[in-house]
Amino acid sequence: MGIRDVLSGVGSHYDRKLGTERGVRAQDLLREAPNELVSCVPSGLEIKASGGQGSATFTPWIGFYDPRETVSSQEGIYVVYIFAEDMRSVSLILNQGVSMLKRKHGIEGAIAILESTAQGIVHALPDDLVRRWRVDVDLKSSKSWRQRAYVAGSILVRDYELEDLPSEAELRADLREMVDVYRIAIDIKNRVPGDRGAEAVDRNAANYIANKVVGVRRFEEFKPKDSEAYRVFLKGRALSKGRNHERLVNDFAAHVQRGGFHPATVGASPRDLVVYRDEIEWLVEAKYVAEGNHREAVRQAIGQLLEYRFCLYGKGFYPCLIALFSEDVGDLFRQLLESVEICVIWRQGEEWSGSDRAKEWGFVSR
Repeated sequence: MGIRDVLSGVGSHYDRKLGTERGVRAQDLLREAPNELVSCVPSGLEIKASGGQGSATFTPWIGFYDPRETVSSQEGIYVVYIFAEDMRSVSLILNQGVSMLKRKHGIEGAIAILESTAQGIVHALPDDLVRRWRVDVDLKSSKSWRQRAYVAGSILVRDYELEDLPSEAELRADLREMVDVYRIAIDIKNRVPGDRGAEAVDRNAANYIANKVVGVRRFEEFKPKDSEAYRVFLKGRALSKGRNHERLVNDFAAHVQRGGFHPATVGASPRDLVVYRDEIEWLVEAKYVAEGNHREAVRQAIGQLLEYRFCLYGKGFYPCLIALFSEDVGDLFRQLLESVEICVIWRQGEEWSGSDRAKEWGFVSR
């Protein structure tokens, strides 16, 4: 199969309600796409495709990555075919990853960075080159933050109606040209100074976040103790773990495994649990809330998650953080945890509940 066959096949058969299982025609085509397209693209690119993880995505995609820049749609610049939600069109986009930015800045800050970076690169590209492409995209979707990020991160775009796709030769020529632009954009991103550079992008994002009304009141009592007190504190925590704690970890591990994630405890110590899916790792710290002492449980969870991330992971790799509780810790503490990019999940009777981030990642449904 060539590019035209793959795009047409996915567009004709994709149905989000059918899920992501093997045997679903469009999902199988997406899984086969990297092997089918390897001869259609310039050498040196990695190819990945997805129709969703766990649940099917609103906008399936096929991505092309230059390893000098990134090998994942989580960060950096990459080329991608993204299908519109109504499955009437597909767009070839020079786009940017959002996941890493979202962990650091939140979704609104990440979108500000994506938009600023896209504008800077477009301004630095030759005008005659830019005129050959669109600079905006409409995926016919407003369903989630991810689709918003695709739009915000788009640098250059070419749209195709699935009922009237160009010839295979034209599609290949467009993709080769986009890859050429991609490699220029990588160089621009790495060298452009001033108001088009990464420092300005980060500054714009910081200003955006600083001026955003988040509706969370400052919790001045949450301050770290001195190092000696902290070491004693951790020892006390280690000694206090018991059956309730282990039951909480084991039950949650079983829950996420049913949801298609891969939990692991062997080799994780002193971490309670790590969870994997595809290229993403989640670091989980579990707290059994004793006698309703939410404050102490939250303090321990924050301190340990940040300590483990700093001490146990290599520079530049940041696992997603999850604080797991035996009960709801209340609105104030949920907001505190989310303000430092820690996802919150808690036991709700026989079920699990969590923050919006937990729902977005697919760990809970409510």
